[in-house]
Amino acid sequence: MERQIEVHIDWDGATLPVGRLWARAKGARQTCSFAYDAAWLGLSGAFPLDPNLPLVRGDAHWDGGLFNAFSDPAPDRWGRSLMGRRERALAKAEGRAPRTLLEADFLMLVDDQTRLGALRFRDQGAEAFQAADTHPVPPLVALPKLLAAARRVIDDKETDEDLRLLLAPGSSLGGARPKASVLDANGQLMMAKFPSQTDDWPIPVWESVAMTLAERAGVVVPPFQLRHVAKRPVFMMSRFDRMADGHRRPFCSALTALGAADGETRSYLELVDVLRQDGADAPGDAAQLWRRMVFNVLISNTDDHLRNHGFLREPGGWRLSPAFDLNPMPVDVKPRIHALALNETDQDASLDTVLGIAAYFRVDKDEAAAIAKAVGDVVATWRDVAGQHGLTANQIDRMASAFQHEDLARAVA
Repeated sequence: MERQIEVHIDWDGATLPVGRLWARAKGARQTCSFAYDAAWLGLSGAFPLDPNLPLVRGDAHWDGGLFNAFSDPAPDRWGRSLMGRRERALAKAEGRAPRTLLEADFLMLVDDQTRLGALRFRDQGAEAFQAADTHPVPPLVALPKLLAAARRVIDDKETDEDLRLLLAPGSSLGGARPKASVLDANGQLMMAKFPSQTDDWPIPVWESVAMTLAERAGVVVPPFQLRHVAKRPVFMMSRFDRMADGHRRPFCSALTALGAADGETRSYLELVDVLRQDGADAPGDAAQLWRRMVFNVLISNTDDHLRNHGFLREPGGWRLSPAFDLNPMPVDVKPRIHALALNETDQDASLDTVLGIAAYFRVDKDEAAAIAKAVGDVVATWRDVAGQHGLTANQIDRMASAFQHEDLARAVA
């Protein structure tokens, strides 16, 4: 079976053809090919979508489903779960066996309006970029309905209407957390992350605590807020891949930028290399990334894997995206071992390790000490910030091991 897909991109105020994707399946094996459009190859300022897709004529082939460039705008685990449930419901209603959804199916079922980044897709010969079963993105006032629908999905009690409601505003960003996209009062896209009955602590609240601390510590984050809907916390974050005028911003995950595979251990040093090779502001973004490393170590944000870092394309090159998915992790649940190595090989949380590689990020010794102290002073206020978010004394104590450790003591000394 082969599916031919036109790939377009929103760039410089226009939607331009960038290439063509052929997705194939034979038995359990899924492969694909991609070829750039001649117009994209001839465009001044054109850039490769993926390290495995250099700007050359001819077909490039991939033997692992889809190129990483096309997995970034595909649905996350939550979205894939919804799509699988929707297919099973449709199959039951139509009296047939459910289809096995292939990687290309998942990619094309994402709603165009909410898709991550600036790539846009349509089947060969189709006129619209929209998914076949699209619904408008709901406004903020729909949050109670979305929250209730997500809860029924988690409880395996969802209705067809729940799936229709959640599928339209689904997202490509954020992993397995229940979530949806909504429009704020100005019509701008926001991501809403919901609590789950299986959470051991109020994750949306702690994410808001972490983002508050990050912003105060000089880490660039998107606009965000915490809302309470039906007495339950919902973390809201503006979409940094959209401009104020609604235009899209090209995005690639660090996984795509490095040509890596999911679950592969890479390092922060390699992210700096991406900026050095094709960055619009390599010195500024490298220093910002180093500050983010300090912050991640001090709050024990150990789930800092390659899909939790990204880059946004500007005419002059790639820029480090704002930080997202910042969550403290208590050590009784997971040791302070980061998904990304802090230096070439060491994944253990250590401020000394981060200080030892500051020069690689063009941060000198005195500046590194000052940044670490400034970030540490902010993180040391974590109990006050958590209290301001309405967390109880027991809830605050539950997270103490994520913050109270030798690295924070060293930073503020």
